[in-house]
Amino acid sequence: MGRIIKMAFCYIMVSISVQSIGQTVIKMRKQGNVYILPCTVNGCLLNMFFDTGADDVSISLTEAQKMMQKGFLTESDIVGKESYKTASGDIAEGTKINIRKITFAGLEINNVAASVMNTHDAPLLFGQSAIGKLGKIQIDPEDNTLTVFKGKGTYDYSKSEDDTKNEVAIAKDENTYRESNKESSPYTPSEKAVSVTSLRRVMSLKIDRQGGANGANIAWHSVQRRYYAAMAGNGSFPMEVFDANGKMISPDDLSTLFDVRGLWYNSSAKKLQANGYNNAGWVEYTLDAKGMPVAISKINVPASQPDNQSVGAFDADNQLIYFYDMQSTGIEPHRIKDGITYKTVRLYLGAKSMTETGQADEAESKYNYSENAIIYSGIPQAEIGLLNVRDKQIELYDISTGLMVKTFKLPDDAPVQSSLNFSYANGIYWLFDKTERVWQGYK
Repeated sequence: MGRIIKMAFCYIMVSISVQSIGQTVIKMRKQGNVYILPCTVNGCLLNMFFDTGADDVSISLTEAQKMMQKGFLTESDIVGKESYKTASGDIAEGTKINIRKITFAGLEINNVAASVMNTHDAPLLFGQSAIGKLGKIQIDPEDNTLTVFKGKGTYDYSKSEDDTKNEVAIAKDENTYRESNKESSPYTPSEKAVSVTSLRRVMSLKIDRQGGANGANIAWHSVQRRYYAAMAGNGSFPMEVFDANGKMISPDDLSTLFDVRGLWYNSSAKKLQANGYNNAGWVEYTLDAKGMPVAISKINVPASQPDNQSVGAFDADNQLIYFYDMQSTGIEPHRIKDGITYKTVRLYLGAKSMTETGQADEAESKYNYSENAIIYSGIPQAEIGLLNVRDKQIELYDISTGLMVKTFKLPDDAPVQSSLNFSYANGIYWLFDKTERVWQGYK
């Protein structure tokens, strides 16, 4: 009898303990790949992007000025000045503030470090300075829920698409811009002159062995000073290695060991890395003393991509992998260290200014471009490259505005494909000739 009472007592104590933990489940609205979280900031209602990759809470100059006028921010909340890096890579000055209180879904956090960006079009970010104060959280991308392991209750914010009581637009960031806010938005990026340059063939890398119909990608290893060219479709297909002059130096039995799509050299990790087909994830190669790939190991992060055939383009400075989503004409940035997906960046195909966007044929124009292969150029304000198959040209886009800023015309005989077979390595644009089985390099 005593044992039964003890067991019952333990069960009651465990139940009380579990119940006392509590959790708050929040169904967020998803716009593209961005989660939107309505919250009050010092009593002012703002819809913010829930961004685990942002260091701080940040608001634009527009919102800060409105909050100052209505008393939600005061001079005593201003901490000082700070420098920050813009999306285009420039260093700008902003204002550091202290947010006294943020509330949402029955939760409250206090004294949150935040930044006022010195631009009127900066996005509203709910970053780590606030997220870190929530304690343990969990994001479920399957049903767009945020679970905070404190508080209690279930909140559904997914249907608040048209919150007319808000004094500010939900999406100030042009990357997730809503047409309904177009007239009131102060975001009007200036038109830039698009430079047009003709490319000429400067190099060829011949794939002598059979296996695979499509070229996956080329990587330039800046330490080994070698090109690594992978075929797509099977881990047994050829991986060929070439010296800086284009001479093949790989053995006859060298294979990719992995169904490669994107391939790059990560100078920070000092590894040759790749993303694979479908849900194969990301891997890195072990090289032998001669610089030949002999083994792969999985990069253990929750990797994802918008399409089975997505070719990853690597940004070494920010340690990001970019994927292209043809359906939304958006760029998905993924952080390589943990697989976190940042908000999608909209590209306005062929548009040189915002006045050229939203045209009737915009939905059809996406079929003029490679479906899944993009490049990262590393050129400030011209970072992302797309292959325009119809016009036989490579177009570079400013990732901060989504507008086209540079055009490179290809020769008439350049091999262009609507899928895969497009790469950028060592300052050279590469196209794979499927008939001749050769990567042609243009500069």
